[in-house]
Amino acid sequence: MKNSPENKEAKRNRCIQYMPSFFARSNLIYLQAAGEHYLEQSESYEGEISPTYLFFLVVEGTGELKYDENEYELASRVCGFLDCRKSYRYGCTGETLNIQFIYFYGSNMTGIYENYMEEGYSPCFYVPDTKTFMQICRQVRNAAAHPSCMNEMRIYEKLTSLLTLLMKCSEGCGRKNSRATQKQDLQKVKDY
Repeated sequence: MKNSPENKEAKRNRCIQYMPSFFARSNLIYLQAAGEHYLEQSESYEGEISPTYLFFLVVEGTGELKYDENEYELASRVCGFLDCRKSYRYGCTGETLNIQFIYFYGSNMTGIYENYMEEGYSPCFYVPDTKTFMQICRQVRNAAAHPSCMNEMRIYEKLTSLLTLLMKCSEGCGRKNSRATQKQDLQKVKDY
């Protein structure tokens, strides 16, 4: 049984499904799931459309992400921040693709994500240093392994730190259409 498909799948995909308390669901940005996903050559994963947000970090390998009618190349040190109410799919284009992920939600996440996109940040971008992202992923998984009110607050703290880090790191990745640019364009119209 050691080499059964189920055991192979369990080794390749590790996930903690988290059931937040009523308090967390009502008041916090809360964890839904966290783990690692391993894909081999030509394998892909299609996410369910659901009211959740996904952070992922490519640990190693190469692949491709299709998200909201756009395509992005995936490679080591690429992060993603996706609204899972939109379709997404990622697949391995090389030998392997190893992704760490966190699914989370909160009543204020729609506004946070809309602001993120309005600021011109990309849903997928390269980061030169993954150490802090890896540390946050590990801390979230560790807290989720021992559910308690205190750990829900720790998870909330780590998720807000993750959001801040995402904005900080994607800021240097060439914003598409920041509000500052939009304001300048509006001034041109007014001047005309």
